[in-house]
Amino acid sequence: MAFKFRLKQVLEYRRGKEEEAKSDLARKQHQLQLARHRLHLFQREKENMEDLWREQERRPVDVRELNLTWHYHQHLDRKARQQEESCQKLKQQEEKKRQKVKSCWQRRRIMEMLEEKNWQRYLWDLKKAETKRNDEISLFAHYRKGGEN
Repeated sequence: MAFKFRLKQVLEYRRGKEEEAKSDLARKQHQLQLARHRLHLFQREKENMEDLWREQERRPVDVRELNLTWHYHQHLDRKARQQEESCQKLKQQEEKKRQKVKSCWQRRRIMEMLEEKNWQRYLWDLKKAETKRNDEISLFAHYRKGGEN
């Protein structure tokens, strides 16, 4: 009698769901990393524009150039804020994916623990059957020798 876990298909299904959730999490983490990189680029460009702004204030004023610099700075500021919002949304989505991975992991572990429990029960049943067989053989040998002691 070989061990067979009756819920093996369920366990495999849950393993697949966990792997799928891990892949989704990895994709979301990658998206968040890219969004943070873009945010960093916007912020760095904004800082460069602020430096340029200060430099323009030191020399004779060219109103047109100053106006263009100011508008571009405002544009970068808007883009940076939008990117921050995007990062926040992606961070929330990442956390949801992380919770899903945790949930899938827990469900898989429950099935693995059940499989282990069934395996231990199987081993116990085998040992019990072997002990019973050995007792019967010993008893048979005892009666065969003619002993009733």
